Amino acid sequence: MFPFVPFFMSAEKGPKKVRVGNVLVKVYRVKHATAASGWAYVVAHSQAGMRKLSKFATPAEALAEAQLKAEPQRMTPTVL
Repeated sequence: MFPFVPFFMSAEKGPKKVRVGNVLVKVYRVKHATAASGWAYVVAHSQAGMRKLSKFATPAEALAEAQLKAEPQRMTPTVL
């Protein structure tokens, strides 16, 4: 059928996980009635102690956002 394994049709069950250091961001595939494919991809991460969810149309967009959210935020020092 496909010469490759589609994003969420692999043998691995559950959400895709992006880990950078000790930060873990999960990407879920959920049914979405208004999406052309019938699926949406939700990125779940924590910000300021609260869980945040972001919805994307394609798995590539969702994984790119998950990678950005997993990377540590570097604060630039201010010179006074």
